Amino acid sequence: MERQLYRTSWQFVDRASADKTVYEMFQKAMAETTLFRHKQLFFQYAMFLYLAGARRVEPFLSPVSVIKMSEKGGLFYKVQHQNAKHFSSTKIVCKICEQGFNSIKKLHTHQVETSHKGFQYMASRKMLSSIFYVFGSYEAAMFRYITNDKQQIRLDFTPLLPPRAQSAIVDGEVVDMQLLESGVAKLTRKFKIFKADITDGNQVYKNSSISPHQLRHLRAYDLLANHSIPLHLAQKLLGWNSSDMAVRYADIAGVINDAETMAMWQNVLNKPSTIETSTALFNHMP
Repeated sequence: MERQLYRTSWQFVDRASADKTVYEMFQKAMAETTLFRHKQLFFQYAMFLYLAGARRVEPFLSPVSVIKMSEKGGLFYKVQHQNAKHFSSTKIVCKICEQGFNSIKKLHTHQVETSHKGFQYMASRKMLSSIFYVFGSYEAAMFRYITNDKQQIRLDFTPLLPPRAQSAIVDGEVVDMQLLESGVAKLTRKFKIFKADITDGNQVYKNSSISPHQLRHLRAYDLLANHSIPLHLAQKLLGWNSSDMAVRYADIAGVINDAETMAMWQNVLNKPSTIETSTALFNHMP
């Protein structure tokens, strides 16, 4: 029976330990993968997709920034990248000289003066800036891997793309979104090396491949169900315009049983004041 990779109801068999499952999944794939171009960058990309809950194309829209922060004894990371779905502004661009205008009237004046014809709308994507609290040592180890254990890092994932798809990005700007998405689709075929036991509550698939988009669903579930963060915070962190999307992605109503409901209440009533050290886990990565 063929399972649907993008169904929101597919979750890890051990949903309560999502961070541990993801960490071990990445670690196992790293240990078993030898001949792999840009291996470290690829695993940084995969871990970024999970921890930031990012859409698979977003790390390529612009270089991403990850900054380690400490606040009142807690460990946080600030993550910045462009949002693939939401836009902050739109400008009108002359197709001949590529000059930008903020009104049709100004464009018409330009066309009369230059005899240029043709224009297109260019939208500016919103920059998503999210601050994630680090829940435990497995998350901490993955953040440390992404940042090379530095205070902050700026990552350009372009080298992961096939050569032709790299031409879709010029001077840090995406000039051909269709070509970029095609290249990202080819890249993410490599995600078949990531395997875990998953279920929809009825059927269990042992050692099944995890797709990039599933990581976003799994992160939403982990933040809301395992760590009990507020809906509006999940909405902001993962870059949605509505908290309804957070519920949809986590499929809260569909998968949480009574035992998990009680566990969520325990998370709310007993928030951890400290986190475990991640040094041993980080050092154990291949």
